[in-house]
Amino acid sequence: MDSAEFSLELGRNWMNRAREHDPESYQRTAWRLYCEAPDDILMSALLSELSAGLSEEALDLRATSEKVRAVPAEDLLRSGMLALQLALEGLRGEDWDYVVERAQAMALDAMTRRAERP
Repeated sequence: MDSAEFSLELGRNWMNRAREHDPESYQRTAWRLYCEAPDDILMSALLSELSAGLSEEALDLRATSEKVRAVPAEDLLRSGMLALQLALEGLRGEDWDYVVERAQAMALDAMTRRAERP
């Protein structure tokens, strides 16, 4: 397991504990903490939350076009994950609902653009 996978696993574990403790606003709490003091574990925790729908988005994209189906699914997902990470880093301090909306739009755009490249 490399360091990115380890951070992601720690982040997932952190988010699971936070969800058990405060099921209503654990994501907002994690976002607030990340905004106050960004660290890799909180970034990974938030990424794991945002990436839940990424596979479904990639499948939907692949269902719409032969060109998109030619792109390996892992390439689409990698593009989407990078966009999610950029959104979290670039929108720090913004309202969580706005961040989720923008991050999802950025991920979809990144996957669509990846499908347009050879």
